[in-house]
Amino acid sequence: MMTRILLGILLFAGGFGNWYFITAGGLLGSIALLLINNRKSKIKFPYGFKLYLLFLILLLTDLIISVDKYESLKFLLLFASGGGFWVFANNMGKNWDGKFEKILIFLGLVFGVFYLIYALFSLTPPVWGIFSFTSYERTHNHIGDLWVLILLVPIYKFLKGEKKKFTDYFLLGFGLILLAASLSRSAYVSLMVAIIFILWKLNIWEKYKKVLLSSLGVLAILFISASLLKPTFANRIYFLQAVLGLYYYPLGVGVGNFSEVSSMFSNSSALLRPFSTYVHNIVLEVLSGLGILGLVFVYWLYKVIKDVLIHPNSLLSGAVFLALFTNFFFDRTYLSPIMLWLWFISLGLAQDRSK
Repeated sequence: MMTRILLGILLFAGGFGNWYFITAGGLLGSIALLLINNRKSKIKFPYGFKLYLLFLILLLTDLIISVDKYESLKFLLLFASGGGFWVFANNMGKNWDGKFEKILIFLGLVFGVFYLIYALFSLTPPVWGIFSFTSYERTHNHIGDLWVLILLVPIYKFLKGEKKKFTDYFLLGFGLILLAASLSRSAYVSLMVAIIFILWKLNIWEKYKKVLLSSLGVLAILFISASLLKPTFANRIYFLQAVLGLYYYPLGVGVGNFSEVSSMFSNSSALLRPFSTYVHNIVLEVLSGLGILGLVFVYWLYKVIKDVLIHPNSLLSGAVFLALFTNFFFDRTYLSPIMLWLWFISLGLAQDRSK
């Protein structure tokens, strides 16, 4: 009980921003959770951990050449705390079966209510909160990105043919409303990927073909509708800037300092001129920061994603992990501690061989 309460508190705090005390607290908290959970058992390390440890060492040494060392330190704490949650989740054991879903639902409902309060009363939420608007026009909110994970809980039950409860229908209805209201296209894409993964692993393509096509159609309509209210390719220009930046900075500029790369193109063509502090892509964020050394992170990603795709020990956790990775590939949600921590927790659960 103590570990579940502490985990809930840490994740709740992680939903409010990316400040140093939150990421540092997350690192210490994940270590405390691991020690409490494994008082009488030996700590085991998940598949790919040594490679990830090498990545963390590179992040630490990267502080030497980083343009903005404080910004790079923030990323180091963020990824180190994520690694701590990964190891903890991988050591949870069978007594944690079903608990992760309940924590997800709790967080979704709490932050969903926060979103409704701030939206209905036109209040200004924390800048980096998971329920915060990311533009002055309020045309994007990350609450939809979070609620993709909660929606997977009832969707997974429905696809498995389990008995439906009122709470499942409520979560589905409430989640779809928040998903539509958030106008987050990355959320729509990540939900598509997760549903396809579940159908593939359950081998029920034919049985739910019509349901799948209908669902994809609804998500496509939401995607197009959101695109009409904001630029479609603006953020993706940063991807091109990050790739071109590797030519000028083969050893990177320090993780978290993409602004140094983006500013180089201020006098370029109108296509390359847009400026951003972050890449909106977790892979390119690391590569622009570490340069070619960031390939260690890319290789680690390849290894763990392949592991989850081939034999996930928890199908729902595997779907959550892939949904979040898809989200991180098109948005800056990886800067939110709660999202990155949930990503690593879902990875640890999906790789838990004890089950």
